[in-house]
Amino acid sequence: MSIPAGESKLVDASLLPAARPLHAEDLAELCRIDEALVRKSLEARPKDSNTAVAFVPDIETIRWHHAREDFVGTELHGKTPKVKGAMVGTEKGKRIWCYWTRMWYNQNPQDAKGNTLHILRVVVEDEGHSSWEGSGTQHTDGASGGHGHDDAIAALLLMAQQEAEEWKMEVVEAWNPSSDTLGAAQKLNTKAQVVERDTESIASLKWYPAHEGRIAESIDWIGNEKYGWC
Repeated sequence: MSIPAGESKLVDASLLPAARPLHAEDLAELCRIDEALVRKSLEARPKDSNTAVAFVPDIETIRWHHAREDFVGTELHGKTPKVKGAMVGTEKGKRIWCYWTRMWYNQNPQDAKGNTLHILRVVVEDEGHSSWEGSGTQHTDGASGGHGHDDAIAALLLMAQQEAEEWKMEVVEAWNPSSDTLGAAQKLNTKAQVVERDTESIASLKWYPAHEGRIAESIDWIGNEKYGWC
């Protein structure tokens, strides 16, 4: 999913929930919570369901992305980005947050063309909704399957857009968005769209279990978001 950088003109930001920035020192505890939620969700899957595969969204993984971002930011702009994500809500168990990273593909520090702010992961702490909707593709029409979190996620994406504009990013991208995330993006910009990747950044897994038929049909790839890219 891709949306242009810069502030939205479609929605009144004052009508969205308040979002606060996340900094590097906030992330370790949030990653610990997220990892526990992932494991709990996987354990709750029906016994007869497909084999589930998930990258662990731990702090070491997130720090790898930010170390790369900090290095390139220093080389191009002489400084490192301080805002690493955003959060809506303050009550534990009911918060929604995301992490992101900036990737510069343009060597001109004043030119945004090609540069992308990637949403590494979106986390909904309320596990009453945890169905791993975003692990498939049927959500991409944005017409159904949401859980009412689109306003909160829109507030997160709005801050991501503002950060992208500040750091000379052309677009904000999120991999494998849920219908809530897609709905949130479309609240912000009519140009938000889902792009099926078929030539680059294609997630893949080498797998050797005993099987018959197409192995992809017996595996559910869980949480297939940008944080798993390296």
